[in-house]
Amino acid sequence: PPARLLDLPVREYRARSLSMSAIIELLAAYQRTVAATGADGGYLEFPNLTNVLNTTLLIRDSKDNADAMIHLLEKFDKPAPQVQISVWILRGDQEAAGQPLPAELSKNLGVLMPGVTFGLDSRGLLRSAIGERRVLELALEGTYDQDYSLLLETGPFDNQSGSLVLNICSLNRITIEGMESQLFQTSTSIRAGEFAVIGVTGSA
Repeated sequence: PPARLLDLPVREYRARSLSMSAIIELLAAYQRTVAATGADGGYLEFPNLTNVLNTTLLIRDSKDNADAMIHLLEKFDKPAPQVQISVWILRGDQEAAGQPLPAELSKNLGVLMPGVTFGLDSRGLLRSAIGERRVLELALEGTYDQDYSLLLETGPFDNQSGSLVLNICSLNRITIEGMESQLFQTSTSIRAGEFAVIGVTGSA
């Protein structure tokens, strides 16, 4: 016999990281038309899933079915892990003297290029979900009459070592006249919590 409408409370689920179309597809095996009787004894039929503005899913079904759908959604609809990349553009010359840098970074630069003084020219942050290829772009305002444009294409992330593959790392310089030229392009990997010198450009 049809269930009583009062025995089928509405459950709301707000999408987290999955699109509503992906959520509906995930619940395809549970989609059905529910039959119920109203308070006046009338017979009703309605879909058990209703998409509201592509942000909220209304579930009206038996308790067992509703619980199973919520459990499935909570298992798969999770925000993707993210990484945050701190970008530093440094300049090595007399003008750079006196601008403080983290001790670890200064030490590494001293090993790579002894006797050169480095100062901060520009700095920015990039955030990205991990686990799939993504293209990230960042505009950086310089302090020496030029700006920069950074492009990264991320690759696999190794959770055990905390290393992220950069398939492409490309840095362009933009002059005050708006002329843009590439300083370098490379591929490498970086590790969480560590400074890495990705590219060097210029003349001795």
